[in-house]
Amino acid sequence: MKTLTRMLAWTRGERPLLGAAMVALLGSGGLALVFPLLVRELIDRLAAGDDVDLTGWGLVVAVVLGGQGLLAAARTGGFMLAGERIVRRLRDRLFRAFVARDQRHHDRSRPGELLQLLDADCEQVQDALSVDLSWTLRHAVTALGGLVALMVMSPRLAICGAVVLVPMAVVARFHGRTLKRRTRALREALGASAGVAGEVLPAMSTVRRFAAEQREGDRYRDQLDVAYAIGAVRARDVGLFAGLVGSVRYAAVAIVVVYGAWLVAQDAMTLGTLTAFLIYAGAMAAALGQLVGQYATLMKAAGAGERLLEALAVEPCIRGGRYRAQVLGRVTLSDLRFGYGEELVLDGASLHLEPGERVALVGPSGAGKSTVADLLSRLYSAEGLTLDRVPLQDWDLDTLRSAVAVVPQDVVLFEGTVADNIRYGCPEATHAQVEKAARAAEVLAFTGLDEAVGPGGSWLSGGQRQRIGIARALVCDPAVLILDEATSALDEVSERLVQNALDRASAGRTTLVIAHRKSSIASADRVVELRDGRLVEKSRAEVAALR
Repeated sequence: MKTLTRMLAWTRGERPLLGAAMVALLGSGGLALVFPLLVRELIDRLAAGDDVDLTGWGLVVAVVLGGQGLLAAARTGGFMLAGERIVRRLRDRLFRAFVARDQRHHDRSRPGELLQLLDADCEQVQDALSVDLSWTLRHAVTALGGLVALMVMSPRLAICGAVVLVPMAVVARFHGRTLKRRTRALREALGASAGVAGEVLPAMSTVRRFAAEQREGDRYRDQLDVAYAIGAVRARDVGLFAGLVGSVRYAAVAIVVVYGAWLVAQDAMTLGTLTAFLIYAGAMAAALGQLVGQYATLMKAAGAGERLLEALAVEPCIRGGRYRAQVLGRVTLSDLRFGYGEELVLDGASLHLEPGERVALVGPSGAGKSTVADLLSRLYSAEGLTLDRVPLQDWDLDTLRSAVAVVPQDVVLFEGTVADNIRYGCPEATHAQVEKAARAAEVLAFTGLDEAVGPGGSWLSGGQRQRIGIARALVCDPAVLILDEATSALDEVSERLVQNALDRASAGRTTLVIAHRKSSIASADRVVELRDGRLVEKSRAEVAALR
Protein backbone atom coordinates (compact mmCIF):
# COMPACT_ATOMS: atom_id res chain seq x y z
CA MET A 1 0.00 0.00 0.00
CA LYS A 2 2.94 2.32 0.61
CA THR A 3 3.87 2.12 -3.07
CA LEU A 4 0.30 2.91 -4.15
CA THR A 5 0.23 5.89 -1.80
CA ARG A 6 3.44 7.23 -3.33
CA MET A 7 2.02 6.65 -6.80
CA LEU A 8 -1.04 8.74 -5.91
CA ALA A 9 1.33 11.71 -5.54
CA TRP A 10 1.66 11.64 -9.34
CA THR A 11 -2.01 12.68 -9.58
CA ARG A 12 -1.38 15.99 -7.83
CA GLY A 13 -1.67 18.12 -10.97
CA GLU A 14 -4.99 16.53 -11.92
CA ARG A 15 -6.77 16.79 -8.57
CA PRO A 16 -9.49 19.22 -9.89
CA LEU A 17 -10.33 16.94 -12.83
CA LEU A 18 -10.25 13.85 -10.63
CA GLY A 19 -12.45 15.66 -8.10
CA ALA A 20 -15.06 16.40 -10.76
CA ALA A 21 -14.92 12.79 -11.92
CA MET A 22 -15.35 11.69 -8.31
CA VAL A 23 -18.50 13.81 -7.96
CA ALA A 24 -19.87 12.16 -11.10
CA LEU A 25 -18.95 8.77 -9.65
CA LEU A 26 -20.83 9.45 -6.41
CA GLY A 27 -23.86 10.68 -8.35
CA SER A 28 -23.84 7.63 -10.60
CA GLY A 29 -23.44 5.28 -7.64
CA GLY A 30 -26.20 7.02 -5.74
CA LEU A 31 -28.66 6.72 -8.61
CA ALA A 32 -27.78 3.05 -8.99
CA LEU A 33 -28.77 2.50 -5.36
CA VAL A 34 -32.17 4.14 -5.95
CA PHE A 35 -33.31 1.53 -8.46
CA PRO A 36 -33.83 -1.38 -6.00
CA LEU A 37 -35.97 0.92 -3.81
CA LEU A 38 -38.20 1.64 -6.79
CA VAL A 39 -38.50 -2.10 -7.44
CA ARG A 40 -39.44 -2.74 -3.79
CA GLU A 41 -42.11 -0.06 -3.90
CA LEU A 42 -43.60 -1.46 -7.11
CA ILE A 43 -43.71 -5.08 -5.92
CA ASP A 44 -45.16 -4.25 -2.50
CA ARG A 45 -47.91 -2.09 -3.99
CA LEU A 46 -48.79 -4.71 -6.58
CA ALA A 47 -48.85 -7.41 -3.90
CA ALA A 48 -51.18 -5.25 -1.81
CA GLY A 49 -53.53 -4.78 -4.77
CA ASP A 50 -52.98 -1.02 -5.04
CA ASP A 51 -53.36 0.82 -8.32
CA VAL A 52 -49.96 1.53 -9.90
CA ASP A 53 -49.21 4.04 -12.66
CA LEU A 54 -46.81 1.89 -14.65
CA THR A 55 -46.22 4.65 -17.19
CA GLY A 56 -45.17 7.11 -14.51
CA TRP A 57 -43.10 4.45 -12.80
CA GLY A 58 -41.38 3.65 -16.11
CA LEU A 59 -40.60 7.34 -16.68
CA VAL A 60 -39.03 7.61 -13.22
CA VAL A 61 -36.89 4.52 -13.89
CA ALA A 62 -35.88 5.94 -17.31
CA VAL A 63 -34.80 9.23 -15.72
CA VAL A 64 -32.82 7.41 -13.02
CA LEU A 65 -31.07 5.08 -15.47
CA GLY A 66 -30.46 7.88 -18.00
CA GLY A 67 -28.92 10.10 -15.33
CA GLN A 68 -26.79 7.22 -14.14
CA GLY A 69 -25.52 6.62 -17.68
CA LEU A 70 -24.59 10.28 -18.22
CA LEU A 71 -22.79 10.50 -14.89
CA ALA A 72 -21.00 7.19 -15.58
CA ALA A 73 -19.79 8.59 -18.92
CA ALA A 74 -18.53 11.75 -17.21
CA ARG A 75 -16.82 9.63 -14.55
CA THR A 76 -15.07 7.34 -17.04
CA GLY A 77 -14.06 10.17 -19.38
CA GLY A 78 -12.73 12.30 -16.52
CA PHE A 79 -10.62 9.53 -15.05
CA MET A 80 -9.23 8.48 -18.44
CA LEU A 81 -8.33 12.06 -19.41
CA ALA A 82 -6.60 12.50 -16.07
CA GLY A 83 -4.71 9.26 -16.69
CA GLU A 84 -3.48 10.50 -20.08
CA ARG A 85 -2.21 13.72 -18.51
CA ILE A 86 -0.60 11.91 -15.60
CA VAL A 87 1.28 9.44 -17.78
CA ARG A 88 2.40 12.23 -20.12
CA ARG A 89 4.02 14.05 -17.19
CA LEU A 90 5.38 10.80 -15.78
CA ARG A 91 7.03 9.79 -19.05
CA ASP A 92 8.45 13.27 -19.48
CA ARG A 93 9.84 13.24 -15.95
CA LEU A 94 11.19 9.70 -16.34
CA PHE A 95 12.90 10.44 -19.66
CA ARG A 96 14.50 13.57 -18.22
CA ALA A 97 15.68 11.50 -15.27
CA PHE A 98 17.25 8.99 -17.67
CA VAL A 99 18.95 11.78 -19.62
CA ALA A 100 20.27 13.33 -16.39
CA ARG A 101 21.77 10.07 -15.16
CA ASP A 102 25.52 9.77 -14.95
CA GLN A 103 27.31 7.98 -17.77
CA ARG A 104 28.17 5.14 -15.39
CA HIS A 105 24.45 4.35 -15.02
CA HIS A 106 24.00 4.24 -18.78
CA ASP A 107 27.07 2.04 -19.12
CA ARG A 108 25.38 -0.49 -16.82
CA SER A 109 21.86 -0.19 -18.26
CA ARG A 110 20.43 -1.87 -21.32
CA PRO A 111 18.49 0.54 -23.56
CA GLY A 112 15.68 -2.02 -23.83
CA GLU A 113 15.19 -2.00 -20.05
CA LEU A 114 14.81 1.79 -20.01
CA LEU A 115 12.35 1.61 -22.91
CA GLN A 116 10.38 -1.03 -20.97
CA LEU A 117 10.01 1.44 -18.10
CA LEU A 118 8.95 4.25 -20.42
CA ASP A 119 6.48 2.10 -22.33
CA ALA A 120 4.87 -0.90 -20.64
CA ASP A 121 5.45 0.09 -17.00
CA CYS A 122 4.16 3.63 -17.53
CA GLU A 123 1.14 2.25 -19.40
CA GLN A 124 0.28 -0.07 -16.52
CA VAL A 125 0.56 2.80 -14.04
CA GLN A 126 -1.62 4.93 -16.32
CA ASP A 127 -4.33 2.27 -16.28
CA ALA A 128 -4.04 1.97 -12.51
CA LEU A 129 -4.44 5.72 -11.94
CA SER A 130 -7.29 6.15 -14.42
CA VAL A 131 -9.46 3.19 -15.46
CA ASP A 132 -8.58 0.93 -12.52
CA LEU A 133 -8.92 3.74 -10.00
CA SER A 134 -12.28 4.71 -11.50
CA TRP A 135 -13.67 1.19 -11.30
CA THR A 136 -12.20 0.60 -7.84
CA LEU A 137 -13.95 3.68 -6.46
CA ARG A 138 -17.12 2.80 -8.37
CA HIS A 139 -17.24 -0.68 -6.85
CA ALA A 140 -16.34 0.69 -3.42
CA VAL A 141 -19.29 3.13 -3.55
CA THR A 142 -21.61 0.34 -4.69
CA ALA A 143 -20.40 -2.05 -1.97
CA LEU A 144 -20.56 0.56 0.80
CA GLY A 145 -23.95 1.92 -0.31
CA GLY A 146 -25.31 -1.61 -0.68
CA LEU A 147 -24.08 -2.53 2.80
CA VAL A 148 -25.79 0.51 4.34
CA ALA A 149 -29.04 -0.31 2.50
CA LEU A 150 -28.86 -3.95 3.61
CA MET A 151 -28.25 -2.99 7.24
CA VAL A 152 -31.23 -0.61 7.16
CA MET A 153 -33.61 -3.17 5.60
CA SER A 154 -32.52 -6.23 7.60
CA PRO A 155 -29.47 -6.14 9.92
CA ARG A 156 -29.72 -9.87 10.66
CA LEU A 157 -29.77 -10.84 6.99
CA ALA A 158 -26.92 -8.44 6.18
CA ILE A 159 -24.68 -9.81 8.94
CA CYS A 160 -25.48 -13.38 7.90
CA GLY A 161 -24.26 -12.72 4.34
CA ALA A 162 -21.25 -10.62 5.41
CA VAL A 163 -19.78 -13.33 7.65
CA VAL A 164 -18.96 -15.41 4.59
CA LEU A 165 -17.07 -12.52 2.97
CA VAL A 166 -14.64 -11.84 5.84
CA PRO A 167 -12.22 -14.69 4.99
CA MET A 168 -12.11 -13.45 1.40
CA ALA A 169 -10.70 -10.10 2.55
CA VAL A 170 -7.91 -11.85 4.49
CA VAL A 171 -6.98 -14.02 1.52
CA ALA A 172 -7.09 -10.99 -0.80
CA ARG A 173 -4.54 -9.18 1.34
CA PHE A 174 -2.09 -12.08 1.19
CA HIS A 175 -2.73 -12.63 -2.51
CA GLY A 176 -2.07 -8.96 -3.29
CA ARG A 177 1.36 -8.99 -1.69
CA THR A 178 2.37 -12.14 -3.55
CA LEU A 179 1.04 -10.75 -6.82
CA LYS A 180 3.01 -7.53 -6.38
CA ARG A 181 6.28 -9.44 -5.93
CA ARG A 182 5.65 -11.68 -8.91
CA THR A 183 4.61 -8.77 -11.12
CA ARG A 184 7.83 -6.94 -10.30
CA ALA A 185 9.85 -10.07 -11.13
CA LEU A 186 7.93 -10.46 -14.39
CA ARG A 187 8.58 -6.83 -15.35
CA GLU A 188 12.29 -7.27 -14.69
CA ALA A 189 12.36 -10.44 -16.80
CA LEU A 190 10.53 -8.69 -19.64
CA GLY A 191 12.97 -5.79 -19.29
CA ALA A 192 15.85 -8.24 -19.75
CA SER A 193 14.26 -9.63 -22.92
CA ALA A 194 13.69 -6.09 -24.19
CA GLY A 195 17.37 -5.43 -23.47
CA VAL A 196 18.36 -8.33 -25.73
CA ALA A 197 16.11 -7.01 -28.49
CA GLY A 198 17.52 -3.51 -28.00
CA GLU A 199 21.04 -4.86 -28.51
CA VAL A 200 20.36 -7.13 -31.46
CA LEU A 201 17.92 -5.24 -33.70
CA PRO A 202 20.09 -2.11 -34.21
CA ALA A 203 23.06 -4.39 -34.98
CA MET A 204 21.49 -6.68 -37.58
CA SER A 205 24.30 -6.17 -40.09
CA THR A 206 26.79 -7.57 -37.57
CA VAL A 207 24.44 -10.41 -36.64
CA ARG A 208 24.07 -11.42 -40.27
CA ARG A 209 27.78 -11.19 -41.01
CA PHE A 210 28.41 -13.83 -38.37
CA ALA A 211 25.31 -15.90 -39.19
CA ALA A 212 24.10 -15.38 -35.64
CA GLU A 213 20.37 -15.07 -36.32
CA GLN A 214 19.61 -18.44 -34.75
CA ARG A 215 21.82 -17.79 -31.73
CA GLU A 216 20.29 -14.40 -31.06
CA GLY A 217 16.81 -15.85 -31.51
CA ASP A 218 17.65 -18.52 -28.94
CA ARG A 219 19.06 -15.91 -26.55
CA TYR A 220 15.88 -13.85 -26.79
CA ARG A 221 13.72 -16.97 -26.35
CA ASP A 222 15.69 -17.93 -23.22
CA GLN A 223 14.82 -14.58 -21.68
CA LEU A 224 11.18 -15.02 -22.71
CA ASP A 225 11.18 -18.47 -21.07
CA VAL A 226 12.24 -16.88 -17.77
CA ALA A 227 9.40 -14.35 -18.06
CA TYR A 228 6.96 -17.09 -19.05
CA ALA A 229 7.84 -19.20 -15.99
CA ILE A 230 7.09 -16.26 -13.70
CA GLY A 231 3.94 -15.36 -15.65
CA ALA A 232 2.67 -18.95 -15.51
CA VAL A 233 2.96 -19.06 -11.71
CA ARG A 234 1.23 -15.69 -11.51
CA ALA A 235 -1.57 -16.91 -13.81
CA ARG A 236 -2.07 -19.99 -11.64
CA ASP A 237 -2.35 -17.90 -8.48
CA VAL A 238 -4.75 -15.42 -10.09
CA GLY A 239 -6.91 -18.29 -11.39
CA LEU A 240 -7.13 -20.00 -8.01
CA PHE A 241 -7.96 -16.75 -6.31
CA ALA A 242 -10.65 -15.90 -8.90
CA GLY A 243 -12.23 -19.32 -8.32
CA LEU A 244 -12.22 -18.77 -4.57
CA VAL A 245 -13.79 -15.32 -4.92
CA GLY A 246 -16.54 -16.65 -7.19
CA SER A 247 -17.39 -19.48 -4.80
CA VAL A 248 -17.54 -17.18 -1.79
CA ARG A 249 -19.74 -14.69 -3.62
CA TYR A 250 -22.26 -17.32 -4.64
CA ALA A 251 -22.22 -18.82 -1.14
CA ALA A 252 -23.09 -15.43 0.34
CA VAL A 253 -25.95 -14.92 -2.13
CA ALA A 254 -27.27 -18.45 -1.48
CA ILE A 255 -27.32 -17.87 2.27
CA VAL A 256 -29.15 -14.57 1.82
CA VAL A 257 -31.74 -16.16 -0.52
CA VAL A 258 -32.50 -19.10 1.81
CA TYR A 259 -32.61 -17.02 4.96
CA GLY A 260 -34.60 -14.25 3.24
CA ALA A 261 -37.17 -16.73 1.94
CA TRP A 262 -37.61 -18.06 5.47
CA LEU A 263 -38.18 -14.49 6.74
CA VAL A 264 -40.86 -13.92 4.06
CA ALA A 265 -42.54 -17.19 5.01
CA GLN A 266 -42.59 -16.03 8.64
CA ASP A 267 -44.10 -12.64 7.59
CA ALA A 268 -40.98 -10.96 9.01
CA MET A 269 -40.20 -9.37 5.61
CA THR A 270 -42.23 -8.35 2.56
CA LEU A 271 -41.63 -9.84 -0.86
CA GLY A 272 -40.68 -6.41 -2.21
CA THR A 273 -38.12 -5.90 0.53
CA LEU A 274 -36.61 -9.31 -0.13
CA THR A 275 -36.42 -8.55 -3.86
CA ALA A 276 -34.72 -5.22 -3.21
CA PHE A 277 -32.48 -6.93 -0.67
CA LEU A 278 -31.43 -9.54 -3.24
CA ILE A 279 -30.72 -6.86 -5.83
CA TYR A 280 -28.59 -4.98 -3.31
CA ALA A 281 -26.90 -8.18 -2.19
CA GLY A 282 -26.17 -9.24 -5.76
CA ALA A 283 -24.79 -5.82 -6.62
CA MET A 284 -22.76 -5.73 -3.41
CA ALA A 285 -21.37 -9.24 -3.93
CA ALA A 286 -20.45 -8.41 -7.52
CA ALA A 287 -18.84 -5.14 -6.40
CA LEU A 288 -16.83 -6.92 -3.70
CA GLY A 289 -15.69 -9.52 -6.20
CA GLN A 290 -14.67 -6.78 -8.61
CA LEU A 291 -12.93 -4.93 -5.80
CA VAL A 292 -10.85 -7.99 -5.07
CA GLY A 293 -9.99 -8.24 -8.76
CA GLN A 294 -9.17 -4.53 -8.90
CA TYR A 295 -7.00 -4.93 -5.82
CA ALA A 296 -5.04 -7.62 -7.64
CA THR A 297 -4.73 -5.32 -10.68
CA LEU A 298 -3.53 -2.47 -8.48
CA MET A 299 -0.94 -4.78 -6.95
CA LYS A 300 0.33 -5.54 -10.44
CA ALA A 301 0.56 -1.82 -11.10
CA ALA A 302 2.33 -1.38 -7.76
CA GLY A 303 5.04 -3.75 -9.00
CA ALA A 304 5.53 -1.56 -12.07
CA GLY A 305 5.21 1.62 -10.01
CA GLU A 306 7.89 0.43 -7.62
CA ARG A 307 10.33 0.11 -10.52
CA LEU A 308 9.41 3.59 -11.73
CA LEU A 309 9.86 5.08 -8.26
CA GLU A 310 13.28 3.47 -8.00
CA ALA A 311 14.24 4.80 -11.43
CA LEU A 312 13.14 8.31 -10.49
CA ALA A 313 15.06 8.11 -7.22
CA VAL A 314 18.43 7.72 -8.96
CA GLU A 315 20.28 10.97 -8.39
CA PRO A 316 23.14 12.03 -10.69
CA CYS A 317 26.49 12.17 -8.91
CA ILE A 318 28.03 14.58 -11.41
CA ARG A 319 26.67 18.04 -10.73
CA GLY A 320 27.90 21.29 -12.13
CA GLY A 321 29.23 24.18 -10.12
CA ARG A 322 28.35 27.85 -10.43
CA TYR A 323 31.48 29.15 -12.10
CA ARG A 324 30.90 30.80 -15.47
CA ALA A 325 33.47 32.75 -17.44
CA GLN A 326 34.97 33.20 -20.86
CA VAL A 327 37.09 30.09 -21.40
CA LEU A 328 40.69 30.66 -22.47
CA GLY A 329 41.57 26.97 -22.87
CA ARG A 330 44.29 26.33 -20.30
CA VAL A 331 43.97 22.62 -19.41
CA THR A 332 45.80 20.86 -16.59
CA LEU A 333 45.82 17.22 -15.53
CA SER A 334 47.53 16.88 -12.18
CA ASP A 335 48.27 13.43 -10.74
CA LEU A 336 45.01 12.18 -12.27
CA ARG A 337 43.71 8.82 -11.07
CA PHE A 338 40.62 7.19 -12.49
CA GLY A 339 39.20 3.73 -13.14
CA TYR A 340 35.88 2.28 -14.29
CA GLY A 341 36.17 -0.44 -11.66
CA GLU A 342 38.76 -1.41 -9.09
CA GLU A 343 41.60 -1.29 -11.62
CA LEU A 344 42.91 2.20 -12.45
CA VAL A 345 43.08 3.26 -16.09
CA LEU A 346 44.86 6.49 -15.25
CA ASP A 347 47.30 6.31 -12.38
CA GLY A 348 49.08 9.59 -11.69
CA ALA A 349 48.70 11.11 -15.20
CA SER A 350 49.83 14.74 -15.48
CA LEU A 351 49.69 17.11 -18.45
CA HIS A 352 49.48 20.84 -19.09
CA LEU A 353 48.13 22.52 -22.23
CA GLU A 354 48.45 26.26 -22.78
CA PRO A 355 45.73 28.18 -24.64
CA GLY A 356 46.11 27.69 -28.38
CA GLU A 357 48.54 24.80 -28.02
CA ARG A 358 48.14 21.65 -30.12
CA VAL A 359 49.17 18.47 -28.33
CA ALA A 360 49.02 14.94 -29.73
CA LEU A 361 48.21 12.09 -27.36
CA VAL A 362 49.42 8.67 -28.47
CA GLY A 363 49.56 5.26 -26.86
CA PRO A 364 48.46 1.66 -27.30
CA SER A 365 44.80 0.73 -27.65
CA GLY A 366 43.09 0.48 -24.28
CA ALA A 367 45.65 2.73 -22.58
CA GLY A 368 42.94 5.27 -21.63
CA LYS A 369 43.29 7.97 -24.27
CA SER A 370 39.54 8.27 -24.86
CA THR A 371 39.06 8.26 -21.09
CA VAL A 372 41.00 11.53 -20.93
CA ALA A 373 38.53 13.03 -23.44
CA ASP A 374 35.54 11.77 -21.43
CA LEU A 375 36.96 13.21 -18.20
CA LEU A 376 37.55 16.61 -19.77
CA SER A 377 33.88 16.62 -20.85
CA ARG A 378 32.89 15.43 -17.35
CA LEU A 379 31.08 12.37 -18.63
CA TYR A 380 32.89 10.92 -15.64
CA SER A 381 34.30 12.82 -12.70
CA ALA A 382 37.76 12.72 -11.16
CA GLU A 383 39.95 14.95 -9.02
CA GLY A 384 42.98 16.63 -10.58
CA LEU A 385 41.47 18.33 -13.67
CA THR A 386 41.36 22.10 -14.09
CA LEU A 387 40.29 24.45 -16.87
CA ASP A 388 41.80 27.92 -16.70
CA ARG A 389 43.11 26.93 -13.24
CA VAL A 390 39.53 26.30 -12.00
CA PRO A 391 38.67 22.69 -10.96
CA LEU A 392 36.32 21.11 -13.47
CA GLN A 393 33.74 20.30 -10.78
CA ASP A 394 33.40 24.03 -10.04
CA TRP A 395 32.44 24.89 -13.62
CA ASP A 396 28.84 25.19 -14.71
CA LEU A 397 28.25 22.06 -16.80
CA ASP A 398 26.65 23.87 -19.75
CA THR A 399 29.49 26.39 -19.86
CA LEU A 400 32.10 23.64 -19.62
CA ARG A 401 30.61 21.42 -22.30
CA SER A 402 30.07 24.34 -24.66
CA ALA A 403 33.75 25.21 -24.30
CA VAL A 404 35.09 21.65 -24.67
CA ALA A 405 34.07 19.96 -27.92
CA VAL A 406 34.88 16.33 -28.67
CA VAL A 407 34.87 14.57 -32.03
CA PRO A 408 34.76 10.86 -31.08
CA GLN A 409 35.80 7.84 -33.12
CA ASP A 410 32.21 6.74 -33.64
CA VAL A 411 30.05 9.74 -34.39
CA VAL A 412 26.37 9.33 -33.47
CA LEU A 413 23.87 11.09 -35.71
CA PHE A 414 20.16 11.59 -35.12
CA GLU A 415 17.39 11.24 -37.67
CA GLY A 416 16.91 14.54 -39.47
CA THR A 417 18.87 16.67 -41.90
CA VAL A 418 22.59 17.34 -42.11
CA ALA A 419 21.97 20.86 -40.78
CA ASP A 420 19.97 19.50 -37.84
CA ASN A 421 22.86 17.26 -36.85
CA ILE A 422 25.47 20.00 -37.18
CA ARG A 423 23.30 22.43 -35.21
CA TYR A 424 22.92 19.78 -32.45
CA GLY A 425 26.21 21.07 -31.06
CA CYS A 426 24.88 24.62 -30.89
CA PRO A 427 21.06 24.93 -31.22
CA GLU A 428 21.18 28.72 -31.56
CA ALA A 429 23.66 28.63 -34.47
CA THR A 430 22.59 30.57 -37.54
CA HIS A 431 22.43 29.10 -41.03
CA ALA A 432 25.62 30.95 -41.92
CA GLN A 433 27.45 29.46 -38.93
CA VAL A 434 26.24 25.96 -39.81
CA GLU A 435 27.32 26.41 -43.42
CA LYS A 436 30.75 27.71 -42.34
CA ALA A 437 31.32 24.69 -40.10
CA ALA A 438 30.13 22.34 -42.86
CA ARG A 439 32.59 23.86 -45.34
CA ALA A 440 35.43 23.65 -42.83
CA ALA A 441 34.79 19.92 -42.34
CA GLU A 442 34.32 19.28 -46.08
CA VAL A 443 30.70 18.20 -45.53
CA LEU A 444 29.39 20.14 -48.53
CA ALA A 445 31.72 18.15 -50.75
CA PHE A 446 29.36 15.16 -50.55
CA THR A 447 25.91 16.44 -49.52
CA GLY A 448 23.72 19.48 -48.92
CA LEU A 449 22.63 20.85 -45.58
CA ASP A 450 18.98 19.97 -46.16
CA GLU A 451 19.63 16.33 -47.04
CA ALA A 452 18.31 13.65 -44.65
CA VAL A 453 20.81 11.35 -42.93
CA GLY A 454 18.42 8.48 -42.16
CA PRO A 455 17.88 6.75 -38.79
CA GLY A 456 21.13 7.03 -36.85
CA GLY A 457 22.87 8.38 -39.96
CA SER A 458 22.46 5.00 -41.66
CA TRP A 459 22.25 6.58 -45.13
CA LEU A 460 25.82 7.87 -44.86
CA SER A 461 29.20 6.20 -44.83
CA GLY A 462 31.37 6.15 -41.73
CA GLY A 463 33.64 8.83 -43.14
CA GLN A 464 30.70 11.07 -44.01
CA ARG A 465 29.26 10.71 -40.53
CA GLN A 466 32.63 11.61 -39.06
CA ARG A 467 32.87 14.80 -41.13
CA ILE A 468 29.42 15.84 -39.91
CA GLY A 469 30.65 15.13 -36.36
CA ILE A 470 33.62 17.42 -36.96
CA ALA A 471 31.30 20.17 -38.24
CA ARG A 472 29.09 19.68 -35.17
CA ALA A 473 32.08 20.34 -32.92
CA LEU A 474 33.30 23.33 -34.93
CA VAL A 475 29.93 25.11 -34.98
CA CYS A 476 30.25 25.60 -31.21
CA ASP A 477 33.49 27.57 -31.71
CA PRO A 478 34.95 25.80 -28.64
CA ALA A 479 37.99 26.98 -26.71
CA VAL A 480 39.16 23.38 -26.35
CA LEU A 481 38.88 20.90 -29.22
CA ILE A 482 39.47 17.19 -28.63
CA LEU A 483 39.88 15.01 -31.71
CA ASP A 484 39.56 11.37 -30.68
CA GLU A 485 40.73 9.55 -33.82
CA ALA A 486 38.61 12.08 -35.70
CA THR A 487 39.92 11.11 -39.15
CA SER A 488 40.21 7.37 -38.57
CA ALA A 489 37.22 6.53 -40.79
CA LEU A 490 38.30 8.70 -43.72
CA ASP A 491 40.05 7.61 -46.87
CA GLU A 492 43.42 9.11 -47.72
CA VAL A 493 42.06 11.91 -49.92
CA SER A 494 39.26 12.86 -47.51
CA GLU A 495 41.66 12.67 -44.58
CA ARG A 496 44.00 15.14 -46.21
CA LEU A 497 41.13 17.55 -46.92
CA VAL A 498 39.67 17.27 -43.42
CA GLN A 499 43.09 17.39 -41.79
CA ASN A 500 43.81 20.69 -43.54
CA ALA A 501 40.42 21.95 -42.38
CA LEU A 502 41.12 20.83 -38.83
CA ASP A 503 44.49 22.52 -38.89
CA ARG A 504 42.76 25.76 -39.83
CA ALA A 505 39.91 25.23 -37.34
CA SER A 506 42.26 24.48 -34.45
CA ALA A 507 44.19 27.70 -34.89
CA GLY A 508 43.81 29.85 -31.79
CA ARG A 509 42.19 27.13 -29.71
CA THR A 510 43.61 24.46 -27.43
CA THR A 511 43.59 21.15 -29.30
CA LEU A 512 44.18 17.64 -27.99
CA VAL A 513 44.65 15.17 -30.83
CA ILE A 514 44.20 11.52 -29.87
CA ALA A 515 45.65 9.56 -32.75
CA HIS A 516 47.52 6.58 -34.11
CA ARG A 517 48.16 7.84 -37.63
CA LYS A 518 51.34 9.80 -38.27
CA SER A 519 49.42 12.30 -40.40
CA SER A 520 47.24 13.25 -37.44
CA ILE A 521 50.19 14.29 -35.28
CA ALA A 522 52.28 15.95 -37.95
CA SER A 523 51.27 19.49 -36.98
CA ALA A 524 51.29 18.94 -33.19
CA ASP A 525 53.38 21.25 -31.02
CA ARG A 526 54.09 18.41 -28.62
CA VAL A 527 53.50 14.67 -28.47
CA VAL A 528 52.79 12.83 -25.21
CA GLU A 529 52.38 9.11 -24.73
CA LEU A 530 49.96 7.43 -22.36
CA ARG A 531 51.32 4.18 -21.05
CA ASP A 532 50.69 2.30 -17.79
CA GLY A 533 48.33 5.06 -16.64
CA ARG A 534 50.89 7.87 -16.95
CA LEU A 535 51.61 10.58 -19.50
CA VAL A 536 55.16 10.96 -20.74
CA GLU A 537 56.26 13.62 -23.21
CA LYS A 538 58.10 12.35 -26.25
CA SER A 539 61.56 13.69 -27.05
CA ARG A 540 62.27 15.45 -30.36
CA ALA A 541 63.98 12.37 -31.71
CA GLU A 542 61.02 10.16 -30.76
CA VAL A 543 58.60 12.65 -32.31
CA ALA A 544 60.64 12.78 -35.49
CA ALA A 545 60.51 8.98 -35.67
CA LEU A 546 56.75 9.04 -35.31
CA ARG A 547 56.38 11.62 -38.05
